[in-house]
Amino acid sequence: MKKRKVPKRIAAAATIISLYVTLAILGPYLTNPEHIKNWNNRDYWEYNPSNAVPTFYGRLKNLPPTEWLEGTYTDGKLIFEYDFRYSESPTDIILFSDVRKQLKVTIVTPLNDSMVIFRGYPYGLEEGVFLARNYPFYYKLMTERCGATPSYILIFKPVLNIVFSKPKEDCLENPELVHGTYKIIVEAASRRQNTRLEPNETVRIMIQGKSYGALGTDPIGRDVWAGFLGSTRESILIAVMGAIMTMLFALFLGTVGATSGIAGRLANLISRGITVIPLLPFAGAMAIVIGNITPDYIIDTNPVWLSVLLGFLLSGEASRNIRTIVKQELRKGYVESSVAIGGNMWWVLTKHISKVLIPYSLHQLSLAIPRVLALLTLMGFFSIAPGFNWGSLMSQTVIMGSLYTYRFNWWQVLPVGISIAVLSISFTLVATWIEEEFVRV
Repeated sequence: MKKRKVPKRIAAAATIISLYVTLAILGPYLTNPEHIKNWNNRDYWEYNPSNAVPTFYGRLKNLPPTEWLEGTYTDGKLIFEYDFRYSESPTDIILFSDVRKQLKVTIVTPLNDSMVIFRGYPYGLEEGVFLARNYPFYYKLMTERCGATPSYILIFKPVLNIVFSKPKEDCLENPELVHGTYKIIVEAASRRQNTRLEPNETVRIMIQGKSYGALGTDPIGRDVWAGFLGSTRESILIAVMGAIMTMLFALFLGTVGATSGIAGRLANLISRGITVIPLLPFAGAMAIVIGNITPDYIIDTNPVWLSVLLGFLLSGEASRNIRTIVKQELRKGYVESSVAIGGNMWWVLTKHISKVLIPYSLHQLSLAIPRVLALLTLMGFFSIAPGFNWGSLMSQTVIMGSLYTYRFNWWQVLPVGISIAVLSISFTLVATWIEEEFVRV
């Protein structure tokens, strides 16, 4: 017997599905587990830039990345070199240190201008000092370099434009950036003798840039790539559970609905009712009933119960088709012969009709998985978040966008949107192939 050859498009679709399943299994292990554990802890993300674009996009736009600088110890000072060659200045410079001395931070520009931007005690290695928030120093620098009056409001202004540009009028808002190597010099601020930094004392400098990681950050600085990896497992799991529940409900309602009696009429009535229920409003209303509303106005639902709910609501069309298939099979001669020799209805269904229903069920299962994924993500726009998955990511995208930026960051939306599109196409191709090869309706 000649073997059937699997088309290349089906092999490609199966490969894509396998990759996402692998990502679902390994995703949480491909990122820092503390990122996932502290996803909703805003203090944990304090030192990441907010709304930073992905690094690859930052390179295209020539935006400064977020990076740690290496320091060199020289004669009681730590000197950090920053190669600045970007189209915009960094967002901030953050100082971490375990030194118990008063420190002074000076920046020396490629034009050999020297500017003091910090004088004080560091907070420790776990808590950084945001050097761009020391406004008294920048009021003085703005007066000296930008020709502006000290009354000029600096809060929420890009004060590092003053440091990374030529001295000129309006250098805060319209800087003429100076590219080259900047030296960030950290030293003891006290003038007493023998007060100096020692080689064993730790000072770290972080440049908070305007690009970050593989998928950027959200409005509170969370790593979107870590969130995507961490949420993929539960997204795939809910999609598969929801699709399986869809087929179980469809098989039960469709098969029982094809039989006579009270049970058949009741199953047929339920099946018809599901097909006319407005899916999204009803799913949202039921999610509120089975879930809890958090202080952040998110509807937190149990993933298992949500899978059952979505499976039930999505089973209408498939159950009607299964009912039609079963009724057609029951009219065929081989079924009548089986009944004539003593076979009961259960025996006929499991022995004969199941052979027709299994390939059809696999076909419908392949279509149900992307439908559950899409519905799960769409519900995220209404703040329905069953656990930590793509739907909750979309929910937080809506909430954070409305609270902080009044816009959507494309790098937060596209990973989920592209994943759903790719998986939907892949599962549809598999379903089409199953239908062509095995389903005979």
